Amino acid sequence: MDALISTWDVALSYVPRWVKVVVVVLLIVNFRAFPLYWHCKVWWPAILSHIRAQIFGLLPYLSSLPSVGADWKTISSERSFVVLPDGLDFQLHMSNSVYARELDASRMQAFLHFFTPMFQAGCWIGLGSAHYVFYKELPPFAQYEIEVTIDSFDEKWFYICANFITRPKKRTVSSSIPSSPSGKDKLQLPPSPSFLHAPRPPLSRSNTPLPPTRSDGATVHAVSVSAHCFKIGRLTLQPALVLSYCGFGKEANWIRSLALVKAGKLQSCEFLRGGWKQEIGLMEEFDGRRNGAKGEILRDTLSQFR
Repeated sequence: MDALISTWDVALSYVPRWVKVVVVVLLIVNFRAFPLYWHCKVWWPAILSHIRAQIFGLLPYLSSLPSVGADWKTISSERSFVVLPDGLDFQLHMSNSVYARELDASRMQAFLHFFTPMFQAGCWIGLGSAHYVFYKELPPFAQYEIEVTIDSFDEKWFYICANFITRPKKRTVSSSIPSSPSGKDKLQLPPSPSFLHAPRPPLSRSNTPLPPTRSDGATVHAVSVSAHCFKIGRLTLQPALVLSYCGFGKEANWIRSLALVKAGKLQSCEFLRGGWKQEIGLMEEFDGRRNGAKGEILRDTLSQFR
């Protein structure tokens, strides 16, 4: 071993110092490309959730989730990122492939916020399709957020919307929100599909149609809409059942789910596999069609390519 180290030191002594510096800089700049980095980043929220459940107890942890008693149309999950050099394309903007890479981590965090009781019961979530719309580039070292929401659902699919946004600096908040155009200065824009727009807050259009600027001053750089379904084994679970089991809506939903968790995983599985049919009115409480224009447009559009 000592001989090997000595040989290595001798070999390195012939390498110019500037070459060593370049190699070290390249390794530092591209640290996110190291093996298992993506896996650690994506699975870190799940690991953290497991640790919290072990520390505080499973039932108290589940009861503290944002989904308990929440309205599925307003709940959201945010995660912050920075555009680093390893994610730039040849135009020195964030590469389109990085949007999908970072969204993986954001969706994992969002699904844990929204649907943890499903995973605890042994269910898993699958990705059926994804669509991206790019409005404006993200420059190097820009700080941005990925805001994930439940846009809508049908009998099988959840349509998850993710907004890539940047927020104005605090000192320029008042001046960064454009005023709504009026009169002759107003630009007449052609209608566009509603799923291309950020769902919350509403967008306000200025003379420049892209990128959209929200009422809170945030700029939307890109929007992703993806279709997901829950399964337990090979059985697909209806989104309304998933929302009810995760505690969305009325308080009775979470009281029932909490009782199932206490009874054990077997009881939860039996309920999800068909026991829920004995509960009258469970599916009628959640109607994804009321806010489902985005999901329906996406579903009809993507069906043309299948």
